[in-house]
Amino acid sequence: MSFEVFIQRIDEHGETIPVARDKIRPFFPVVEDKSESDFWHIRYGESYCHVNLHVRKNDPQLIDRIVVWRPCDDEKLWEAIYNLMSQEKMLMYYPGCEGPLVAVQNAAVPLPADMIAALGPPVLVASGRDITRAITGR
Repeated sequence: MSFEVFIQRIDEHGETIPVARDKIRPFFPVVEDKSESDFWHIRYGESYCHVNLHVRKNDPQLIDRIVVWRPCDDEKLWEAIYNLMSQEKMLMYYPGCEGPLVAVQNAAVPLPADMIAALGPPVLVASGRDITRAITGR
């Protein structure tokens, strides 16, 4: 897939709420010898992609945003993203999305009005497969 996926946690005012690096790392199969501390090479069988961590300037252990570059189409990636979103109350968006994707159990987390105006109302997802359907329309 030739686009980027953005994952972050925000409050109702649109301010980023950082997530601890050690809460994110277990979700992704990082290929250590091809990765750097803030740029991970992740692999699922023959498929791979890259994850870029946007660290908080005053604390490199806190992550403000995750970007998945050219995500692979392996369902394990999307299930990992869903589980991360669900556990850490994060949302996901990407170019052309109909609205930020939000895990169903986090539906009550308020989104800022300007984000809804820019991206559309939240789209609730209940699995990695739901994320794939939202992206592909199938």
